[in-house]
Formats: sequence, structure tokens, C-alpha cells
Amino acid sequence: MAAVLAQLGVPASAEPKETADEIARRRVAETDVLRRAAALKEAKVRAEQAAASSPYDPARPRTHWDFVLAEMAWMAADFAGERLWKLAVACKLSGAAAAAEGRPEKRILELGDAEQLAARRAAAGVAGAFHRAPRSGPASSR
Repeated sequence: MAAVLAQLGVPASAEPKETADEIARRRVAETDVLRRAAALKEAKVRAEQAAASSPYDPARPRTHWDFVLAEMAWMAADFAGERLWKLAVACKLSGAAAAAEGRPEKRILELGDAEQLAARRAAAGVAGAFHRAPRSGPASSR
């Protein structure tokens, strides 16, 4: 340390001298700090173990409500999967529609007059059924 102080231009007489008593007190204080840190770590580990095995939640047989909650979790996952599946199908269909560029399929153009008339009647019947169906909700005012 004297060499460092000499390089900085500090005279050697300005260097603080520690006595043996001060060194002993510093070592005791450092040991006390380390002992308290170890005690805190041990207390943290004990608290985590106590939280993991709570005495307020003993093992019990599954009740009806447990099965209901498990079914709800399964249904949520199933609905999410079905939604993703429907989005994938819609994406494929929209891609196919965009690729067709508004052109009707060849087989529709080749329908005879009687077949086209039957298809139009079927479509009109479906449209009428939807029109006659009761509507619900605030938008149902006709």
C-alpha cells in the first residue's frame, strides 16, 4: 500500500496505521456479519420448506368439485385447440378462394338447366328458413 500511496504523491507518514486491537475488532465484526448472513440464508430455506408442505392443506380424497375443475381445465384447453384448428381451416379456405380469383369452378358451369334450377330452389329454401328463424338479443327488432 505504501508503494501505491507513493505513486499518488501521498507522504508515507499520512498512511493510517491499524493497531492489533483494531484489526481484532474488525475481524470480529466481519465474522459477526458472516454469521448473521448464514443464519438468514438458513431461515429462508426453512421458510421455503414450510411453505412447500403447508399443514393447512392435508391430503384428502378428490371430491366432485375437484372433478368439475379438472373438466373445466380440459374444456378450456380443448376450446383453445378447436379455435386454432378453425383459424387454420379458415386460412386455407381463404387462400383457396384468393387463388380462384373469383372464377367459378368448372363443374358448376357444366350443370344443366334442370340441375341449376334445383340448386337455386334449394338455396332459396335455405335462405327462407334463415329469414323465418327467430332472432334473439337487442338486434332482433325487425
